[in-house]
Amino acid sequence: MSAGLTLFALVLSVCACALMVSSAPFGEAQLVASATAVGAALTLALVAGVYLVKAATGAFVPWPTAVRVAIAIAATIALGTRVPVMGRLMAPVVSAGLGAFYLLLLALMREIAPSDLRGALTALRRRK
Repeated sequence: MSAGLTLFALVLSVCACALMVSSAPFGEAQLVASATAVGAALTLALVAGVYLVKAATGAFVPWPTAVRVAIAIAATIALGTRVPVMGRLMAPVVSAGLGAFYLLLLALMREIAPSDLRGALTALRRRK
């Protein structure tokens, strides 16, 4: 099921890019068209995935969880778009900071518990 859904997302992305990017002028417009095409394709693939999971299991992510995660994602994106341009060496630092901000928001909204954060940190420490 997941391989088929991944293939579906890939085909949608390629078709959407072929339609949208080829007609856009070179430069920023092509980047925006490409991002829009891939975003739309992945959204359609997400909807298909929700349907397939719900059909197979009879349930999906509870609505309150989906709303809290969507709020945390939107806030993290909003913050990330306000980060000033920095050198490439700072990219991992900024990314880690945004990831920490996202986890903090989820913890503040009680989507994840402190024990979840401790477990994630323990797992990260073991990987080193």
